[in-house]
Amino acid sequence: MFGFGRKKNTSPEGGAESPGGDDTSSELAAVIAARDAAWSSVGTVDPYVVAHLINPAFMGGPQWPGLRQAFRKVTRADGLAIVASDGLADPDLDDPAAGPGLGAEVYFCSTLFADTPVSDLGSLWPFETVYEVAQNIASMRVELGPQLERYGALSLSLPGSSAPADWLDEDGTLGVLLGLPVDDVPVSVDIPNGTVHLVGISPLRPAELSYILAEGAEARRDVAQRLTRLPTSVRASPDRPSVVPDLT
Repeated sequence: MFGFGRKKNTSPEGGAESPGGDDTSSELAAVIAARDAAWSSVGTVDPYVVAHLINPAFMGGPQWPGLRQAFRKVTRADGLAIVASDGLADPDLDDPAAGPGLGAEVYFCSTLFADTPVSDLGSLWPFETVYEVAQNIASMRVELGPQLERYGALSLSLPGSSAPADWLDEDGTLGVLLGLPVDDVPVSVDIPNGTVHLVGISPLRPAELSYILAEGAEARRDVAQRLTRLPTSVRASPDRPSVVPDLT
């Protein structure tokens, strides 16, 4: 169950604490400042975040590096909006000096976010998608930066998605590509002891997912290149056409 609280240093339970408090490390402060600056360069950052009323880590779910799990909304000047994870790059509680957690935050750009208040984002399938991707990354403890540098875009399957039927394969699975940049969003931001990568999420049409699963890395690169050639407004639309033919 989600709640929403003012964007400061949101506690695991969904409350709010000042990032300048005595209990906040300089490492966390550096990550917060870098994220804030990056997203402020993209658009208007909503002062509220989406967070669980009870942290999933307390109930056997994935634990994020600094425990805190939140999502923030950024509205661009062109009217599109982004929802991004806010906590995957928090320093690890056990070793805050080691660097920015998993070294990345993931985000989804969608026309559906634009007119939706933060308190209602949880009802949208693109929000569910960025949420599920973030939880998968936390569960697998994947550092996306090195993976993306090695493989380019990465693909991920999300079973049981609530996305519309025309986005799902016959098993009800939504495919996504990770690592496709969005215009005017920084690819990464530097902090004193590391780098925070901002990793775009692009949903895949069933034909695109099928092509990637059948043909592997070459197909993944092909789909990624075709998608990046589309205007941002088209990629952000829930009506985006497939960039590969449906051969079923």
